Amino acid sequence: MRFFIISFMLTVCITNHLIAQTSTQDNYKKALKNAEFIANFYKNAATHFPQFVEVEPSQAEATFGRKLMDEALNLANNGNYTAATEKLEEQINRYSQLIDSLADVVWPFIKNKNSSSAYRYFTDYLRGTKYANEAYEKAEDILYRVEGVKYYPVWERSVEIGNGDTAGKPIAMMDGGIFAFAFGSPSTENYNLHLFAVKYDAYGNQRYMIPSSANNNTQQNKNDGIIQLDDNTAVAANTIHGGAKIETINLKTGKNVKQKEPPVSFTGDVVKQTDGKVGFVYESWGTINYFTYDVETNQINNRVILENAPSSPSAIAIDQKGVLYFSINSKDEFWKTEIYKVGQDGKAKLHRLFNNVMANFLIVTSDNDLVVGGKSFKEEMKHSSLSWVARIDHDYEHIVFDNRYSADGTVEVHDIVELSDGSFILVQTVMPFGNVYHTEVMKIGEYGHYVWKTKVENLLEPKIAIYDDDSIALTGSLDEYGESDAAWFAKYILSPN
Repeated sequence: MRFFIISFMLTVCITNHLIAQTSTQDNYKKALKNAEFIANFYKNAATHFPQFVEVEPSQAEATFGRKLMDEALNLANNGNYTAATEKLEEQINRYSQLIDSLADVVWPFIKNKNSSSAYRYFTDYLRGTKYANEAYEKAEDILYRVEGVKYYPVWERSVEIGNGDTAGKPIAMMDGGIFAFAFGSPSTENYNLHLFAVKYDAYGNQRYMIPSSANNNTQQNKNDGIIQLDDNTAVAANTIHGGAKIETINLKTGKNVKQKEPPVSFTGDVVKQTDGKVGFVYESWGTINYFTYDVETNQINNRVILENAPSSPSAIAIDQKGVLYFSINSKDEFWKTEIYKVGQDGKAKLHRLFNNVMANFLIVTSDNDLVVGGKSFKEEMKHSSLSWVARIDHDYEHIVFDNRYSADGTVEVHDIVELSDGSFILVQTVMPFGNVYHTEVMKIGEYGHYVWKTKVENLLEPKIAIYDDDSIALTGSLDEYGESDAAWFAKYILSPN
């Protein structure tokens, strides 16, 4: 009887030990899986939400977390599953606190009527719920509502060709990507420009970079203007071999599918008429000509719209009724901008005169008003300038606003787009006295009042395009050392503030 009791107790002890050992191993395996899972999600957070996670601390935490996991693996290999599990739990707690603090940092910045839902999506994504993919997509909306952040760079990319690299006017594509021509000189012996069709997708992946078949080391090849006709087609005004060429581009492939060589030079702007044809203006021997290009037939129609012109056109626009406008910059003692309107008789007449300014762009708003701008010269400093934007009412033809915006140095607006709420985003270059150029992205209200601005370092010749959701495509020339070092492409999500 005593033997039976001792035998039974020994069996129970051995069984309990085996059960406890199995349970300890199971706890370790579960902890290891959770530790790897949470580490990966924190890494994803650092990748997808860099504005809320410092890069170096993230790397340090990742290194420390990996160290804890390595120590746990060594302990487990020696059979010490309890100590190994404790190491993993330390790592899990550490990352959980980081994710909680990350979510706590984001919370005060969310300005959304459904802020609690947005917060839940964000934290669900970071903590790795089974709805992680859906949560990440919805969490992206938070980036639109970050208080104090004027824009959020979704991605920024540069293309290096050689010397004088820049990117032309972008197309904000309907699939969320960006198309533009990049051009620069690959040779250090000359500055003959080579031309490339470049597309990035919505996530910043380069889909293609196709060189022009006309590229060589003896000619200038560059993009002067571009307009999108539909999802798959754009028409570009390019300079090829020093002469003008109209190229129809397949945006899916980047290839030139049709071309035409008009015997003229472009002003840089391309407009789309109400009948679907594409229009250009140019100056020849003191006359301003307007020609239209029919993509379907590949034919050009040309007519003179202004004789005895003071200079070449600087910008053109077509309003919602099909009326053509263009601007001319000229100088006697001071610079001035004249805006012309083409009447029903096909002839241009002076519409508005602005003194002491130079226009770089002319657009039509959703209300069919005209917006013109560029730079305005300071009277006391003829070589220094303020940025200038003016709006002309379409119905009554009066000036809605005619504003100058100052900066610490000389400043000039290069491009502008209208947002869905009627306000505007403009891009301007600033040359601080004694420093290098940079670009400012600035928001102004529908009546021209200043709202906010923010800086993009080392960017020159900025051009902008707008997506349906008010995010923007931005291109230009990256200039860090007084030279154009790379063509630059970027996509930004804007704050509504």
